[in-house]
Amino acid sequence: MKTMVLVLWTLTMAFATSSPASQPADPAPILLHNALQDGDLDEAMMQFRRMKKSDRAPKISNVDLLSRLGNLLLESGQYGKSRQVFETNRKWHPAEAITLRDLARYHYGSDRLDDARRWMKPYLEMESPYILRDVIMMKRLNFVAAEFDPPRGLRHERFLLEPLAARHAEMDYEAVTGSVEHLTGAIGRRDWPGDLTLEEDRQALRGHEWEFEQKVGFVYTVLNPQKTAVIGCVYIYPSRLDDFDAEIVTWVTAPEFERGTDALLLAEVKAWLAEKWPFDRVVFPGRDLSWGAFFDTLDKQDRKYIH
Repeated sequence: MKTMVLVLWTLTMAFATSSPASQPADPAPILLHNALQDGDLDEAMMQFRRMKKSDRAPKISNVDLLSRLGNLLLESGQYGKSRQVFETNRKWHPAEAITLRDLARYHYGSDRLDDARRWMKPYLEMESPYILRDVIMMKRLNFVAAEFDPPRGLRHERFLLEPLAARHAEMDYEAVTGSVEHLTGAIGRRDWPGDLTLEEDRQALRGHEWEFEQKVGFVYTVLNPQKTAVIGCVYIYPSRLDDFDAEIVTWVTAPEFERGTDALLLAEVKAWLAEKWPFDRVVFPGRDLSWGAFFDTLDKQDRKYIH
């Protein structure tokens, strides 16, 4: 009898210790959570790597926790580590839309916009963005179709447009700094032009050049017919207001404004947009509605998104 009891006890204990439900909880997820609460990304990564070694990693990991870790790494500029976390999260939780969004964020932040579009497309098929940064990213990535070939310019007897580039820096700087009072507030910012330096202007122009190449924004310089001076600028960007496809801003220098070039440029750009561009709904802030009304509308709109 004692032998039978001993055997039964031994079998019961063996079953209990081999049952997955009875296995001790892996502390890594809890320690990872605590590290994130403390803002210790190094400790969080150590716990993430510890978790990866577990055969039960897909079951014990939390998709939102890993998403948070990856995004904090991304925001701190640790792109390699953030990609590792995002790709692992995608592998462990392939049915979760958040893993697609995070990979789109990673590639977008790394300036790999084609890859960002590749991950954003299936994400948008699963859910609509509800975080403001993702809404902005979506608008930029989907601004125009991949096959769209943006016009290389516009010619008029009084002026001509061509894509703004770093090579225009000296002429652009002369135009802007020669009309500071006239241009202050023209693009919706009270701090521009301000005390802009030539190097700052050159850097901004390089950024516009890159945006044009990536098809996330199109900025054209407005030159005199002889191409010896910049007399204005045209900005074509995804609209920050959800009710429009594109947001257009134009300006000309103070002397050209006095010559009536501002109204002429605006009329020509509107006709050009209707003929050559794929937008159904465009808004001209500072023209169709004041900048104040534009930003009031934007503020009310963006309250529905998580910041």
